[in-house]
Amino acid sequence: MAKRSVVFALVLLMAWTAGAQSFRVSVDASKNLGRSFTLLVYDTDSKPRAINPKGKNGPLVFEGDVKGAVYAELRHRKIKAPLPFFLEGADISIKYNPASPEASAINGSRSNSQLRYQLEQCDGDIGCLAQYVQDNPTSPVAPYILERYVSASADYETVAALFRRLGGEAAKSHHYRRLQQRLHQLEALAEGSPIPSFSYTGGDGRPVNIDSALSGGSYNLLIVGATYCGQCQKIEEEVQRSFKNVHPVVIDVDRQKDGWDAPLLKLLDIDHVPYLILVDKERRIVARDLRIWQLERTLEQQQATANNNKQ
Repeated sequence: MAKRSVVFALVLLMAWTAGAQSFRVSVDASKNLGRSFTLLVYDTDSKPRAINPKGKNGPLVFEGDVKGAVYAELRHRKIKAPLPFFLEGADISIKYNPASPEASAINGSRSNSQLRYQLEQCDGDIGCLAQYVQDNPTSPVAPYILERYVSASADYETVAALFRRLGGEAAKSHHYRRLQQRLHQLEALAEGSPIPSFSYTGGDGRPVNIDSALSGGSYNLLIVGATYCGQCQKIEEEVQRSFKNVHPVVIDVDRQKDGWDAPLLKLLDIDHVPYLILVDKERRIVARDLRIWQLERTLEQQQATANNNKQ
């Protein structure tokens, strides 16, 4: 039995090393930063694997193996922002910039040269970046561009269509998996889907379950805001004054235990306030990221649809 386990382990090791490529990353950083660097390699479905610099003295060097080009981050214990880059079987040198890690010079990597060239060529133009993803669906940097830059500005349909084109090495990447999870989440939050269950801290500091906060006799408007947001408070007042068939449900970000890192914000994919979600009597999402001036028109459309269905 022990022999069989050893043979199995050797087979797994051979399968890994067969497609693995050795890399060497040398980092030129100021001496006062010391050796408090860690290289995080995102080539698994779970947590990234951490690699520490070789030795206790001398140049900062990281060595290991990867299969193809994978996303990585160079992190320093005292610097909040990481240096994101692509790691591949190559001898890569980095001139580290502690003031702006992303501006660090990177040499010896084809994938990083390709990424930075494309970002410079497009110069923030989302259409240009989207075109690159469309034209290079197997590039390992395509999911990174799509997830980080395009998805932040383009609509869901555009991002989903570009995502469906990705394949080959791109489909094995960390950002492909992140996009896949986010798109599944957005599909679950699409119009007509039931609002997911969650709890939040109410105005009195007590936990509230959204199921008990929603009214079954009227429309519900989730007003995700903050106590310091004057516009959010005006929206609540406007709803109470002008929309008798709409029940406001106020959720203040700064009242939540983890603030902007609160699980409910990730669950609902909310990244700004005020953020309005209209929910009908059956707890189905009618509209997301609604503007207060759109509320009356949306309700009229809902009523017209309901009347047509009765005929």
